[in-house]
Amino acid sequence: MYRKKFLIRNGRIFDGRDFVEGELAFDEKEILAVGKVDPAFRPDHILDAAGDLVCPGLVDLHTHLKPFSSPEYATDAAAVCYPFGVTAAVDAGTVAETSFESGLTLRFFPAVGIRDGKACLEKAERLLDFYGERAVGVKVYAPALAGGGAPLLREICAFAHEKGKKVMVHCTDTAMPMEELLGCLSEGDIATHVFHGSAHSAAEDGFASLLDARRRGVVLDAGIAGHVHLDYEVAAKAAERGIFPDTLGSDVTCLSAFLRGGRYGFTTALGIFRALGMKEKELLAAATSSPADAVGIGSVCGRLAPGRPSDVAVLRYADSKYEGTDRNGHTLTLEKGYLCMLTVNRGYAVYRSENF
Repeated sequence: MYRKKFLIRNGRIFDGRDFVEGELAFDEKEILAVGKVDPAFRPDHILDAAGDLVCPGLVDLHTHLKPFSSPEYATDAAAVCYPFGVTAAVDAGTVAETSFESGLTLRFFPAVGIRDGKACLEKAERLLDFYGERAVGVKVYAPALAGGGAPLLREICAFAHEKGKKVMVHCTDTAMPMEELLGCLSEGDIATHVFHGSAHSAAEDGFASLLDARRRGVVLDAGIAGHVHLDYEVAAKAAERGIFPDTLGSDVTCLSAFLRGGRYGFTTALGIFRALGMKEKELLAAATSSPADAVGIGSVCGRLAPGRPSDVAVLRYADSKYEGTDRNGHTLTLEKGYLCMLTVNRGYAVYRSENF
């Protein structure tokens, strides 16, 4: 069966690790060439990136999607992924056993309920069984740990690790210092909202807890939530010390998508951390290969290489007004940001800007 062939030229190619000069060739199934393309290659469609970034489909480590997450927060998967270059997403707080047909690569962190200081592990276990290999681990809401503290978190971690799963912890509004909270986590676990500005923020110990966790292999996720779980002052202090997140989870919900900043989405997260001083290479890695590796999909997502699925995003850094005020009243105003020009998911163009 014939598969249509595509060529993207004149772009700045980022393959998930490094910038590569040349062109990108792919068809409706897989990437064919990155950088040097055979002169004999005859594409059906040629796209001129005209200096835009050409990178792997973006990987959002922290989302709340229909029909998986709680209806209070869940939002439409295609609407908050494709217009922002995202082709792989992680539902961070899954509560429903349900199927969903999509070209998106999806992974899940079932939520662990906590009542009266005790973990309700039965439902989490059912969800882990239902989603199988697509269930990466379990999600813990730190404020709910108040009745049980670190011993309760360690119990949940032991439950997950015995099953070969990870733990993602929501750090905002925690009842314990970040050092104690992060000390319960092990290599491969994920701490999200690491630059929050509520009680027991990472700034209180000069970010020593974050650096220690990173040394132990804990993944530090931004979990921005359209500025609700990102304190701009805390993030700026961390940036002054060269401390940036490993992954740029958006924590997009129905309360933030297309509302906060006017049009909040994953590309907004890139713009925010670029404004805070994160270098573009590290920024793009934190949106592609790093989150893919963190949830075990690095073999198929987050990189451009021959033979991999044709998941591609074209991004433009351009005029894009964004203004956000965090929970403590700190405001960040951006005049420029990243805009998605094209999203290709499994070889099909699922979004294209009118400006591309």
